[in-house]
Amino acid sequence: MKVEAWIFGSLTIFFLIVTPIYWFMTADASGVPEITGTVALILTFFLVFMIWAYLLLVARRMQPRPEDKKEGEIAEDEEKRTEEQVQKITDRFIYELDVAHRAKEAELMEV
Repeated sequence: MKVEAWIFGSLTIFFLIVTPIYWFMTADASGVPEITGTVALILTFFLVFMIWAYLLLVARRMQPRPEDKKEGEIAEDEEKRTEEQVQKITDRFIYELDVAHRAKEAELMEV
């Protein structure tokens, strides 16, 4: 999440700088600036700012993902996912073996 927060933080700074420049650059001969584009840029700034703040809050509460670790590799995430899949398969076969064992035990007890 930290990478995403950096991206939206950069966009926030960009819109903070560009909006006043746009305001002054679009002024006509009488000095009245163009309102629609300026309002759109102001609203975009606040939208990007809210997303950035949200991502910062979430990033602080989460454990770092492999993408967030400087020395981490994406393969760590894949390794964990594969380990979980192998564990599920192992658990399923152990259950099937237990069922077969109980059935065989019950069959032997009848004799």
